[in-house]
Amino acid sequence: MRNMTAAGVHSMDQNILSLLKSAITNAVLDGFIIPSNDEFQNEYVPMHLNRLLYATGFTGSNGVAIVTLKKSAFFTDGRYLLQASQQLGDEFTILDMGEKSSCDWFDLGLKKGSVLGYDPMLHTKENLAYYEKLGDKYGFVLKPTANIVDQIWSRNEEQINAAFELDISYTGKQYLEKFQEVIAKMHSDATQLLLTNSDEVCWLLNIRGADIPYTPFLLSFALLNRNGTLQLFTDPRKVNFVQNNVEILGLEKIESLLKNAERVQVDNSKTPVKFLQILGSKAISAKSPIEKLKACKNQVEIDGFRKAHILDGIALTKFIKWLESQDKITEIQAAEKLLEFRQESDLFVYPSFATISAYGANGSVIHYHPSKEHNTQIGKDTFYLLDSGGQYYCGTTDVTRTLHLGNPTTEQKKLFTLVLKGHIDLAKAKFSKGITGSHLDAIARAPLWQEGLDFAHGTGHGVGHFLSVHEGPQRIGKGFTNAVALEPGMIVSNEPGYYENGKFGIRIESLLLVKESNHKNFLEFETLTMVPIQENLIDYSMLDKEQVQWLKNYHATVDSLIPKNFDIKPL
Repeated sequence: MRNMTAAGVHSMDQNILSLLKSAITNAVLDGFIIPSNDEFQNEYVPMHLNRLLYATGFTGSNGVAIVTLKKSAFFTDGRYLLQASQQLGDEFTILDMGEKSSCDWFDLGLKKGSVLGYDPMLHTKENLAYYEKLGDKYGFVLKPTANIVDQIWSRNEEQINAAFELDISYTGKQYLEKFQEVIAKMHSDATQLLLTNSDEVCWLLNIRGADIPYTPFLLSFALLNRNGTLQLFTDPRKVNFVQNNVEILGLEKIESLLKNAERVQVDNSKTPVKFLQILGSKAISAKSPIEKLKACKNQVEIDGFRKAHILDGIALTKFIKWLESQDKITEIQAAEKLLEFRQESDLFVYPSFATISAYGANGSVIHYHPSKEHNTQIGKDTFYLLDSGGQYYCGTTDVTRTLHLGNPTTEQKKLFTLVLKGHIDLAKAKFSKGITGSHLDAIARAPLWQEGLDFAHGTGHGVGHFLSVHEGPQRIGKGFTNAVALEPGMIVSNEPGYYENGKFGIRIESLLLVKESNHKNFLEFETLTMVPIQENLIDYSMLDKEQVQWLKNYHATVDSLIPKNFDIKPL
């Protein structure tokens, strides 16, 4: 899920901002931090926990609002800068969280001695250290407090959605086997491992939930004990099955168990500060052993990914053929038709995020989504960008194809081909073991850089197995401090792009599997996505022989797996 409403809709409510400032005054604060994540540190959050959306109207998946009595700022990454400026209007100063100069805002917004409040359930120790460092520099102090947003928000109650067990034919391992793997990697001094991310809990127990749109999470915490038992903290009404060695407890029970715990391993990048405060000296800081185990898919999961991408390729290929035969189709109609094609598979559950169906200028908003208020007819003069994905029981997909339904100009072909060159070069890269995604990022950008062009988002993100479409710890991007080496079994996206504000967007995205190379101590990629790349947009004179050969091989593979004789009915 990238957004929940159209990126182009301005939905900032001045009355809510006034109420926030009043609540800040009543709490004897000078400002309050509102991050996009929830108590479970989820990137994508359910509506009843989406405080940032309520407070600001921002529908993206990554942002931080800092509301003060005099001036407020909104920090987000390059994907959402244009969207934030459209949705938040003039009430906030919009800043790029990837730029160090953005921190200068603190010098303007908070005077020396100001008190900035935060909810200790929404911040980790690593995250809070960032604000503490800024506080030392600019003279403000941080204060844990009750959530200011919750004090003014009359939100709807959470819907009770049943969780379910995922069969071993999809997971490849029983959950008790995973218990032992994780316990073997726990810190030697720890008697328990605290899990505070829903994706890690779901992966470990082989369960999936329905608490978040597009993402099969059960909102939950867990304590894994060295003796092989586990306490699962969630709403018991959501769990109607029994697992050996697993005790189901309400979310409210976790604090009392932590108070009485012995030595608990915590990941400071994932654990809410409040839990660390409760544990005190009983907390043992170490990286979560589940993160890497979850990222490196086993053979059953890898085979499932391949199957999911064939099913997805069939749906996308049908859709492209259908779209090319239509006239006067809107962005919403296109997205709805694509969903129909995906739903033809029994293994399809629902989309892995809200489909980005963007024609022309809408494509320049990197995470645009059409709405009733903003729904453009797909024409034949410029690019149509389609970024979509599916949650299948056997795997998760995420694919972007940029199409042109008319006769592309020479300049349009040039720009598309520059993006394609970077996409191909990254897909066919071989690299030594120990290399991180940050090392590879320049490969995808190099053709654009040669023309003085670039794109503002990362080149690749990890993908979960019927979990979140965005999964760490691996990623491909410039400027990241991520030091995680790519390893066999990891899945990453390959999505270079180019955008001109108010004109168009171009992006080509496929998912890649990291695997062993035929060169000793080297790795390479296997492209999982099975969707053709539109050839009438390619200027072949710009491709070298290896790039042309890669494209021929790729399309030959797609043709061998994806049927061509579809009976496509008109809308």
